[in-house]
Amino acid sequence: MSQKIWVTGDQTIDWALMPDGRYTTRSADDRLHVAMKLYWHAGGAFQLASLSKAALHYAGQGTARTVRPALSLKQRDITAYGSSYNQSFSVQRDYGDVKRVEQFLGFRGHNTQVEPGPLKFPSPPKNGDGEVILIDDADLGFRNSKSDWTKVIELAETDACKWVLLKISHGIKDDHRDTLWNAIRRLLGTSENLRKKLIVVTAASRLRDADAEISKGLSWDQAAEDVLYEIENHNKLTTLRACPRLIVSFGPSGAIFIEHDEAGSLKWRLTYNRELLEREWTNAHKQGMMFGYGSVLCSAIACELATSGDDPEFNRAIKRGLIAMQKLYKQGFKTPSSGDLDRQFRIPDEIFEISKEDLLDKQLLSQRTAGRWTSRRSSLRQASISLID
Repeated sequence: MSQKIWVTGDQTIDWALMPDGRYTTRSADDRLHVAMKLYWHAGGAFQLASLSKAALHYAGQGTARTVRPALSLKQRDITAYGSSYNQSFSVQRDYGDVKRVEQFLGFRGHNTQVEPGPLKFPSPPKNGDGEVILIDDADLGFRNSKSDWTKVIELAETDACKWVLLKISHGIKDDHRDTLWNAIRRLLGTSENLRKKLIVVTAASRLRDADAEISKGLSWDQAAEDVLYEIENHNKLTTLRACPRLIVSFGPSGAIFIEHDEAGSLKWRLTYNRELLEREWTNAHKQGMMFGYGSVLCSAIACELATSGDDPEFNRAIKRGLIAMQKLYKQGFKTPSSGDLDRQFRIPDEIFEISKEDLLDKQLLSQRTAGRWTSRRSSLRQASISLID
């Protein structure tokens, strides 16, 4: 029986304008002589499915596979208007031989009048082989579509599911709306089965969007303490304390993995680049921007969950994810060769090809700590026990 990563959630079509050669216009006439290419990319849950497949392939797990959202990409939907998908737009260009984003242009929500809509749910796994449920919640509609996420929760509590990996990209806050996360949070108080399975992944930048005070350039220890303190004390983030397992990414330079139980026992593991802090990594990589970092990290974690049984090595998965994220920046997006009518750009699968000799692997350290939830940062520091793996 093959393992499956079962993917659902928000879906997007990402559009990229790519100047061909000279693209500086000095007059209205010049606009007719600046060649521009247009590419598209299947994002959101579609991207998570394709990246998870790539992660499984490079982990040597050829029998495992992903099940993506049931709605196929039809040609009528590969358009920026009249489409049933959410749309994002950017300008990309070459930085040397590497294609990255020069400017993000914005977003256009899906057309709700077009059928079928973007939230059509995959058929439930059969024969108990849906080991991992992977959900992309980007606050683009899925979290508010109760008819769809109700099916997710029903499946999550069955023996057909071993793990639930929830990627939350935007809108992290404590409120009382009838959303996916609030439904999960309520169940965590009564369902021991779900508590054993749930992992939530988000980014430090999303916590900062909720006004959390998380330092960027002081030290990795301070950044970790800031995350722990803000989750415990910030009135917009206390909802995250319900997470039995929480992974907070600092982009390609580090991530913290937090585990806690109802009694207040707390463990966390910080994996970080020994040479660069979060801000320093950003300052050292200013030749364009990339998107998809969170999906790359989630795909590496999903791969580990799907292939390691009941005892996944989260540290190994996070390290693989961080290395792949850094390789994503280094390699950039891939576009089709001239003459290819497909017009799709993509994240290269090869970013998941990682060896022990990889320089990026040698730059990553993992610090394991343990303690309890506290109300003072100083107490938190005194309660921790640090080990370097």
